[in-house]
Amino acid sequence: MLLPSKTRPLGARLATSCSRLWRALNLIMKQLTFATLAFLSVGSYAEERLFIGTYTEGFEWSYFIECGSSEKLWIEYSPAVLELKKALDNDGVRFSYHLGDLNPMVPVKLKGNLSKEGKWGHLGQYKHQLNVTQYISYGSAAGSECKI
Repeated sequence: MLLPSKTRPLGARLATSCSRLWRALNLIMKQLTFATLAFLSVGSYAEERLFIGTYTEGFEWSYFIECGSSEKLWIEYSPAVLELKKALDNDGVRFSYHLGDLNPMVPVKLKGNLSKEGKWGHLGQYKHQLNVTQYISYGSAAGSECKI
């Protein structure tokens, strides 16, 4: 049972006030985070389309280069990328995660959304991020479509 506020020690009153303030700030931060994520998810990516090119990954990087381009697009792991990685692993395609190692450039066909220009990926070193929504194919079938 709490004593009336005038009879409770100052420390107890401060602790109760701080606890209420913390809960209110926590609620505000959750709402701001949700609003920010909703805004970014709507405004940061172009329409979904087909991407054909090469994929690779290694120590603190994973990227895609579209056919006819030299720009590296950061790839964040998504369920579709994990599905691609599993298929590659099942076929013996391995990536090294040791600093400085060269890794295979795998021809792939993906569906996804390209981000607006910004600072994406590890240390913000990529101008765009490719949000992969569907892995379609990899290997010679994908490579033949863009003469890789």
